[in-house]
Formats: sequence, C-alpha cells, structure tokens
Amino acid sequence: MALNTLCVENLNVAINLNGVLKALIIQNKPKQAIDIIADILFVLGQTLQCINRVEFNQMVGSYKPSFTAKRSMKTYKITNSNKKLCLQLVDTATANFIQAKRLILQNKLEDAENIIAATISGRILRCVNSLR
Repeated sequence: MALNTLCVENLNVAINLNGVLKALIIQNKPKQAIDIIADILFVLGQTLQCINRVEFNQMVGSYKPSFTAKRSMKTYKITNSNKKLCLQLVDTATANFIQAKRLILQNKLEDAENIIAATISGRILRCVNSLR
C-alpha cells in the first residue's frame, strides 16, 4: 500500500470518528465523547507521522518499507447553543480532514499538515467537556 493511501485512510478513520463524536454529542454523552476525541487525536498524530514519512521519502528519493502502518476552564451552563457550537466544531473538523485528504492525493503534503495541525485544538474538547 502506498504511503499516501495510508495517510488518506487515517483521515477516513478520523472522519468516521467525528461522526461518532457528533452522535455522542447529540445523545448528551459528553464523557464518551471525550474518549472519542482522544481517539481522533491519536489518529491525527498517526496521519501527521505518515505525511512526514512521505515527505522524508521524497527527500531521499526512495520508499523505505520499514514504515509500518498498522483545569483552568470556565464553567458553562449546558444549553442548546453550547451543543450546537460543539456540533459546528465537529463539522468544521470533518470538512478540514476531507480537504487534507485531497491535498495529500495532490501531493501537497505541507498544506495537508497545516490543515490537520490547525484542526487539532482544544476547542472541541473544551466544548464537549462543557456539556458534562
């Protein structure tokens, strides 16, 4: 499997996890949602590692098969507007991951990295945590 394909598959996992996250927010299950956010962050870390490997291989000019793919917080009152904000943040993250997939396939790796890095923020986590 090509590394670019692996990177895209990682983003597919992140997109699917975002769907689960959205469902958990809708079902008012913030504790389970926080666990999913941890999974998303892990997958995005794997994706960034994958992109870095692709960039490295391009620098050296050959594929190396050694790569294996395998509280300082405000208190918020739980409102529908908080929930809507959380859902909006998840939708934005999903759109960013889809854009990153396109960029990887176009071999615009640095742009894909920047989009993923910009998406990884504590905003979704803080938002979902405020629903508890």
